[in-house]
Amino acid sequence: MRVLCGTDFSPASIDAATIAALWAARTGGTLHLIHAVPRTSGLDDVRERLRLEAGRLMALGAQVPSLDLVAGAASEVLVEEAIARQADLIVVGARGEQGRGGHRAGTTADRVARDAPVPVLAVRESGRLEQWLRGQGELEVVVGYERGTSAEGALRWVADLTRLGGVHPT
Repeated sequence: MRVLCGTDFSPASIDAATIAALWAARTGGTLHLIHAVPRTSGLDDVRERLRLEAGRLMALGAQVPSLDLVAGAASEVLVEEAIARQADLIVVGARGEQGRGGHRAGTTADRVARDAPVPVLAVRESGRLEQWLRGQGELEVVVGYERGTSAEGALRWVADLTRLGGVHPT
């Protein structure tokens, strides 16, 4: 499985990168780590942070053949890179922020999930998923279904998950 993960080095994206690395390791796949920036010049410190993060993720067992700084808006970069790299899964951190009146603000994770041609795993709380990926415990997966290609893709993805073992779809 080819996993693409975007990071901005926030706590949410560090959790998402951990999940992405464990996912790639568990499936025998690869992890492509991306950091989107407005411009790619004068960013030596960001390159170093990205390199260090890749080292941490490799220590979790992930193969990380690429880590890239890509100019552009994060949601657009992640979708474009997923297409270019023929990713099977995009993993992003989700902070769960809300706008005025309790409505969710338009986050990067929301925009990626809406526009991506592949499944998107928005990691908000990583504990149980991380345990399952480490082979500790089982995972219960709930899928909301409405006829359409995105729901059918989600169901195919859950079927793939069950082949990894310890997954119970409801």
